[in-house]
This record gives sequence, C-alpha cells and structure tokens, in this order.
Amino acid sequence: MKQRALVVDDDRYIRLFVNTLLNKEFGEQLDIGLCSNGKEALELVETESYSLVITDVMMPEIDGFELITQLRQSHTMPIIAMSGGFRNADSGSVLKVADSLGADVVIDKADLSKELVNTARLFLGSVT
Repeated sequence: MKQRALVVDDDRYIRLFVNTLLNKEFGEQLDIGLCSNGKEALELVETESYSLVITDVMMPEIDGFELITQLRQSHTMPIIAMSGGFRNADSGSVLKVADSLGADVVIDKADLSKELVNTARLFLGSVT
C-alpha cells in the first residue's frame, strides 16, 4: 500500500529540498503533498489521509504550533516538526515548544539532510 506524507513549510526551497530527500529514499512508494502553511495543511488532512506530516514551525496564517495542536485533537499520524529558529529564539527553544505540543520528533533545519530520511523511515518503514 502506498503511503502519503505532507510537507508544510512557507519556504519553497525547503519544501522542494524535503520533497527531494523523501523521493530519493522512498521513490514511488510515497506520495508527497506540499503546502505552504498550516491553514492549507488542515484543509488537506480533512480530505486526504496522510501517514506522516512534516511541518515547519514558523509560518504565516496558521503556524506549526497551531497545526500540531489541531492535528493532535483529531488525528493520530506522526508529526515531525522542523525549525531553523526565529528572530531572537534559537531553533532548540522553538522545537522544545513543538515537542511539548505533541510533535513526535523535532529536527533543526541545519540537520535536515542527515536526520530527516532516517526519522521518516521510523514512521514509514524502509524501501523494499
């Protein structure tokens, strides 16, 4: 059965980078949805089923904190939160908040290339 992941980030380049990492690892076994904020993500998860959500924390309209909170109220899919920090807050403190709201795993964007695929594999399994 094909699995689905949703990537949520307001930075187009990060969305494409995550999409590339996941496609390289999972190929045809994973459908990847892309959206630019939590509002779009919430609309998608109401109509589509996802095996994994990977979200940025700081975004316009509905941020990752609110997205995680709302997803945890009615969905059980794993959530990976990622951040590169924001204004005067470093990514570690931002990610601690995401963790406390219910993210299953938090990743600093500086570590995306080495952490994301292994973390996604925990939730989606390996390519066979």
